[in-house]
Amino acid sequence: MRYGGWLFSAPASLAGASAPACAGLYAVQVVNPTWTPCPFEPIFFGHAADLAAGAVAATHQAFGRWIAHPRAGTGLFVSYAALPCTSDEVLGNIVVGLVATYRPAANVNDGRPRGLLGLAG
Repeated sequence: MRYGGWLFSAPASLAGASAPACAGLYAVQVVNPTWTPCPFEPIFFGHAADLAAGAVAATHQAFGRWIAHPRAGTGLFVSYAALPCTSDEVLGNIVVGLVATYRPAANVNDGRPRGLLGLAG
């Protein structure tokens, strides 16, 4: 699957996903039958220097926003884009672009409260 031209792995259950042991991007998703071309809507984009080091876990600072999403009841899913040898600065810039393009509900990037757990504007 592609987000912003970046190739991500197929969505896997957040609880059972296997992350690559390298730098890269991740997309937390929920099932949304109206989302095209495939029914997985991104609700959060992030990055890590080592995706396998637990970047996407219940201890993540945005986890509360992920599970508060109205469609999270059908499960949370994650996709990874492995980008080895990519600096943290470059990864961060890519995430900024993805957030600007897709406006995922759980990314809070302006520092202002956005309603219940940062979801609603």
